[in-house]
Amino acid sequence: MDPKEFLTALWGSPPPAPVLIWRLPDRMSTWYTRYDRVCQDLANWADDDIYTCVGLPHTDPPLAKRIRGKAEQVTAIAGMWADVDIVHPLHKKTNLPPNMEKAVEVLESLPFTPTILVASGHGVQAWWLFDEPWIFQSHEERTSAQTLAKWWHEQVNNAFKKEGWAVDSVWDIARVMRVPGTTNNKDPDNPVPVTILAEEKIRFDRTEFLDRIPPDFKPVVTVSHDRDTNRVNGKGLQLDPEATAPTEKFYNLMDISPQFRATWEGKRKDLRDQSPSAYDMALASMAIHNGWTDQETANLLIHRRRKQGLDLKLRENYYATTISKARRPIEREEAQQNLTDAVEMETDHASDIIKESLSTVFGVGIIRLIKFKGDPPTYRMLTDQGDITLGKIGNITSQKSFRDLTAAATDVLIPKVNNQTWETQVNALLKACEEIDVGDSAHPVEETKVWLEAYLTERTITEELELAASIRSPFFEDGAVKFFLDDFRKWVESTSKNLIDAFTMSQRLKLCNAHQETVHLVFAGKRTTRSVWRLPEDIETGFQPTPPEELQDSQPNV
Repeated sequence: MDPKEFLTALWGSPPPAPVLIWRLPDRMSTWYTRYDRVCQDLANWADDDIYTCVGLPHTDPPLAKRIRGKAEQVTAIAGMWADVDIVHPLHKKTNLPPNMEKAVEVLESLPFTPTILVASGHGVQAWWLFDEPWIFQSHEERTSAQTLAKWWHEQVNNAFKKEGWAVDSVWDIARVMRVPGTTNNKDPDNPVPVTILAEEKIRFDRTEFLDRIPPDFKPVVTVSHDRDTNRVNGKGLQLDPEATAPTEKFYNLMDISPQFRATWEGKRKDLRDQSPSAYDMALASMAIHNGWTDQETANLLIHRRRKQGLDLKLRENYYATTISKARRPIEREEAQQNLTDAVEMETDHASDIIKESLSTVFGVGIIRLIKFKGDPPTYRMLTDQGDITLGKIGNITSQKSFRDLTAAATDVLIPKVNNQTWETQVNALLKACEEIDVGDSAHPVEETKVWLEAYLTERTITEELELAASIRSPFFEDGAVKFFLDDFRKWVESTSKNLIDAFTMSQRLKLCNAHQETVHLVFAGKRTTRSVWRLPEDIETGFQPTPPEELQDSQPNV
């Protein structure tokens, strides 16, 4: 089974949405709407570690080169999966299956026989494929899929635990897994092919799995919140003035929870705020903690407001915001547990889990964590609301300093936590840091080369000269990456706090074998020129230019 056949087995051909191929070490994403070039492309990337996502993540912008997608963006899954490491010098854990045969033996003892078993290089990855991909029709379906994945992982984990062996937590639906027909290059001196161990014709109706989840299993709780529309999910909430709470769930809670009953009746003496909105928040929190959907929770709040003779507030943003706020503590609790698990992981995916979980815990989307090696080392955090120069380690270990620096850069004050929780968050943050060696400051050439590599990793490299000139971004032209001096200097200043004038930086670039050039372009309807620098050939960027044949194709492959 080659990569094309494997992806076809997962998603069919053509797939229902773009399929992700993700590569290490450059962390580049390539998206395929058909598989014509997959085998050829992967052959060209033979030195990379190649992965695909267990789900189909929505991308914005479409087909982005440095986006993998998050769980809340996944639109479909192909089935269930598992990833089992075996004893190997690369794995720090020792309580692992001693070989693939033992790992396969446990996987095949589970209630369902795997459709595909993959020898991942230093372990086994298993797939239980559905008869067709589960394409989510609502936020609730995505949540059900996450709950199913978590429950199935527990079944896998329990089976291996009986043998005294550990399995990493891999139940998130944005997980990436290795692609058969590629190579595991984790040990560069001993690359190992990723191959098919076994393939069965059996497929599963997803209800076969869903029906096995016990009623008391704690569901995964997530919210996909669109900031522009204040919608809790993609389709929004249905706000019916005659809405009623789900009968069975409502009376169950009334029977088992005196607090829920008191809230429904407006008799909560412990609430400092006795306003209708405070009662809405209290009711929403209890409903969500008991597994109610967003729509059921909205119906509950409308029902109570109508019963109490209050303004129904039939504005979607009111109910969406209330439900989103009520879900937030649950999401943070789940994310904190994921952090605890990820700190103990010794897999390629730990840093991605940490960044996603910290984003939820902090309320700030973390894009990248960087440790600039030196004496002493310094740190930087790139977020979707601004970049933060953390400086020395004390600004991370000190919760007050970290909160102050984050708030100053993003206008978001992250939640204060107890010392034990903060220690877990700090350990996770440090584990997810990418180390960049800035070299000895006595060697400006090496220091400048390190800056260039980091700068081009963070910046988007475009192939459109006019666009690059308008936003001062690096661009690809005539077989080389080029960049604007002023943008590079600003990046160096913001990242390392080094104030280097244009003349000195130009001298440094010349010593690095960079060359100054003049480019001609049409800008704002006028012919003009710009001064740029051509990148030295020995600087690694990870950028892959679009092949000429694809530029001519009106229906691109990726």
